[in-house]
Amino acid sequence: MNTTNNTYQKGTIGSDDFKNLVKSCQYVDKSLFIKDVLKDEFQVPLITRPRRWGKSSNMSMLKTFLEIEVDEHGNELPEEQKKESYIL
Repeated sequence: MNTTNNTYQKGTIGSDDFKNLVKSCQYVDKSLFIKDVLKDEFQVPLITRPRRWGKSSNMSMLKTFLEIEVDEHGNELPEEQKKESYIL
């Protein structure tokens, strides 16, 4: 929040785009959610939360994480080697 005129940074209120949210000063790190989802052995995860509790932003974070292309050693590929195929 900007303390000089009490306005919120544009694009963060009601936004569910992880790439924009993580750059804002209002982002709460919930990256352990990725670990929980990947360790879950259920066929279909059911995520129930009340309105405005970050379900869409968590899905956007998971999507962003799963789209990272890595080599056989787990290092992120340089831009020129990425295939740009999207999972979701």
